[in-house]
Amino acid sequence: VGRPAGPRPQGAGLHALNPRRDPWPGDPGAARAEVEWEHRALRAADAILFWFPGEAACEISLYELGAWSMTAKPLFLGVHPDYRRRFDVIAQTALARPDVRIRGDLASAVADAIAQVQKGATHVR
Repeated sequence: VGRPAGPRPQGAGLHALNPRRDPWPGDPGAARAEVEWEHRALRAADAILFWFPGEAACEISLYELGAWSMTAKPLFLGVHPDYRRRFDVIAQTALARPDVRIRGDLASAVADAIAQVQKGATHVR
């Protein structure tokens, strides 16, 4: 189900997993398969990057961010300025995980993850 999300940065030790598929299959079991794949992938990852774009609600990602905010797993976070729940994501993350830097664009959140990997602190998936 997953596929690399863009080119892999040279020498970064980074694997980006993106559960989205285009086009979405018409099979009713596809949603369950995606949820199960995401569940396994998030648990296998050494760190997680969440992105909340301006054009989507991302309800499941909110749920997943909440769950992973209650762990010590390294998190990287980007929230588009137009994301409708931006305040909530920022406020809740600041309370649960004040160590997480919140970026306003995807490129900066990815750069944070890459920088962490290059420091040798973690492998990000």
